Amino acid sequence: MHAWTNLVKKEIRLGQPAFWIAIGLFLFVGAIAGFFGNRSGYLSETLLAFSAVSLVAMVLYLAYYLIFSFGSDTKRLHIWMHQPASGKSLISAKLASGLLNQIVTIAVILLVLTISVSFTPEVLMGRNWADWWSAVGFIGIHVVLLSISISMWLVFFWMIFLFIKRSMPTILSIFLTIVLGIITLTLIGWFADTQVYSFLTQWGAFQITDVLFWLDHGNTGSFQSGGFSMDAAPTNENGMFYAGNYVYETIVTILLFVFSCWILDRKVEV
Repeated sequence: MHAWTNLVKKEIRLGQPAFWIAIGLFLFVGAIAGFFGNRSGYLSETLLAFSAVSLVAMVLYLAYYLIFSFGSDTKRLHIWMHQPASGKSLISAKLASGLLNQIVTIAVILLVLTISVSFTPEVLMGRNWADWWSAVGFIGIHVVLLSISISMWLVFFWMIFLFIKRSMPTILSIFLTIVLGIITLTLIGWFADTQVYSFLTQWGAFQITDVLFWLDHGNTGSFQSGGFSMDAAPTNENGMFYAGNYVYETIVTILLFVFSCWILDRKVEV
């Protein structure tokens, strides 16, 4: 555990540029958006919309962080590959470092989002802050979960690339990895339309109307502020989630992690 903790600390230190680039980009774009929003008289509304979009965009953060981390490791790949730690430790340390940076970045976004909402209380549409935070928490958790899923696919194909690169030129290895990725995504899309996929995932249905207040059928309020408006009228469609989807995606993510570690430990040589 001590050795793994040291690996995480090392990854956090090496990943600082990626962290500050993301924070700096958020603040820079937010400042520009706020400037134009203020000139139009909609400063808090503009920052609210920008923060909400940034929160959803965080599904790509972990993939971005890993791309930066793997890119930095390319120059010292032989050192990284020949560390005494197992593939499980090496990959999980990168994931843990990325998740910690992602959580801090999300906290910064939520701070701006909360300040924006405090200056635009109409967005709560008559609901209390507990409802608001339950909704934000629900979205935030799913952003992180989806981010982990995407990042594990990235790690898996990076290991495939390193495996192919053992015996082929880099350019050809990149091309074959991309082709394999396209074929894999095509097969996944086909499988998602089958009855087998529905059987595996569409069980344990539950509604989210008690969590996401804007989907609450009992709420007929609306949010209006200047030129911005949003209705919270009842809808005929239920917000439905399936426990089977969570179980399925969890199993796929674990398998991708296991296969990636196996390739790194057994098949990749530098």
